[in-house]
Amino acid sequence: MVEVLIERETIYAEDIDLIMDGKTKKAIFEKMDEREEKRIEREAQEKLEAKVDAFDRFAKSMREKATIHFEAKLIDEATLEKLEANFELARKEIRSGKELSVIPSLDNVDVYATLLEEKSVVTPVETEEKK
Repeated sequence: MVEVLIERETIYAEDIDLIMDGKTKKAIFEKMDEREEKRIEREAQEKLEAKVDAFDRFAKSMREKATIHFEAKLIDEATLEKLEANFELARKEIRSGKELSVIPSLDNVDVYATLLEEKSVVTPVETEEKK
């Protein structure tokens, strides 16, 4: 137990159970590393979901504005459909780990996909994960 504490500084009940079961230091470290990887993956997923949720709140606001424009006959139904398609494109970009350099709006509804392809960038988090 002392050797594990010296190398890792923190151990949990399940680590103590492994020690008491006579597991090797290597086996204990593997379990600790596995638990840490899962924690990191869970945090990354939670961060990603938070970004998607924030985007969805933005999209809801944009939808409300677009509906007002539609009701005032400033835009047509096809424009509303394009806007929804652009929201889906943006959501896919976010889920793939990319930062949106351009957000969908009524101003870019006809060219959003092209703008997204031209300006899409990889986030520093994704770059670090690939190393």
